[in-house]
Amino acid sequence: GPIYAVRRADYVPLPPAALSDLVEPLAIAFLKGGRVVYRPAARAEEPEPVAAGWPLRAKRRITSRALTAMPLLMPALDVFTRPRLALAYFSHKVLRWVSWLFVLALVAGLSAWPAGQALVGLALSLALAGWLRPAWRFPALATYGVSLVSAQVAATVDCARGVRVARWTPTHAPADARR
Repeated sequence: GPIYAVRRADYVPLPPAALSDLVEPLAIAFLKGGRVVYRPAARAEEPEPVAAGWPLRAKRRITSRALTAMPLLMPALDVFTRPRLALAYFSHKVLRWVSWLFVLALVAGLSAWPAGQALVGLALSLALAGWLRPAWRFPALATYGVSLVSAQVAATVDCARGVRVARWTPTHAPADARR
């Protein structure tokens, strides 16, 4: 995930449910007229979570918080003020959070044909194999894809039901257990 630093004068207070690493840079750009600078040399290390099923929960939480933040980010879609930023935000973020719609539409379309049904069955079989044998790289990618779409659907349902994730609890091993 990203790591970022913000000058105190540029900081924009955010609602608790906002996905700060998504919203803060865009708020700085639009509300403060600032700019966001990428520093490839910046590095951070964080231990991998140890809780079972963490990728699915993390994707669901992140998607839910991103969807909650979308209304705050409507100014980022202003193509007249900052057309490049609007295109980048739409293509890199908005489409990402609603990509499950395209995937489900593709699956529905493929399922109308026998060959498509076979492809969908193969993809789901690969995902199951990846879930059962995570060390198998290609099937594990299929598992990740199915998990990602499932998490996005669940997060969208959460948002529609008014469920908001204002905070999260890291699932890393305690510092003394990692030594």
